[in-house]
Amino acid sequence: MQQALKSALTQLFDREQHTLTALNRILATELEALQAQDTAALEQAARDKAERMQELEGMERDLAALLARAGYGSDRDGIETCIARCDHSGDLAGRWTQLLQSLQQCQERNRHNGAAIEIHRRHTRSALAVLRGESPDPATYAASGHTDNAHTGTRPLAKA
Repeated sequence: MQQALKSALTQLFDREQHTLTALNRILATELEALQAQDTAALEQAARDKAERMQELEGMERDLAALLARAGYGSDRDGIETCIARCDHSGDLAGRWTQLLQSLQQCQERNRHNGAAIEIHRRHTRSALAVLRGESPDPATYAASGHTDNAHTGTRPLAKA
C-alpha cells in the first residue's frame, strides 16, 4: 500500500511540477507582453494561464482524493504526514519542497504582474483624466469636509 501511494504521489507531484514550470514561463511571457503593451500576446498569456490553473486545480482534487483514500487530510499537514510515513528515502519530500518553491515563485511573479497592471491602469486613468479636463490628482477635501471637485482651471484637451 505504501509503495503504491508513494508511486502515485510521485507521478502527481511530477505532473504538478511540470504544470508549475509551464505556468512560470507563461507569467514571464505575460510580463513581457505587459511591458511591450502587446494586447494579443497578453490575451494569449491570460488564456494559457487559465488553462494551467484549471490543470492545477484538477491535480489538487486528485491529490485530495488520493490522500483521503489513504486516510490523510488534504491540507499541508496531511500531505507532509503522508510523505513522512511512506517515503523513507526522502525522494517525495524533495519533490514536495520543489513544488512549494515553484508555487511560491509563480505567486511572486503573479503579484509582480498584477502590480504592473495596476501601474498601467493608473497611468491610463490619469491620461484619460487629462483628456477630459479633469484633474489627474485625487480629489482634495474642502473646509466643509467634503471632497473639493472644483474646476481646476483646466480645459478638456479636445476644447483647447
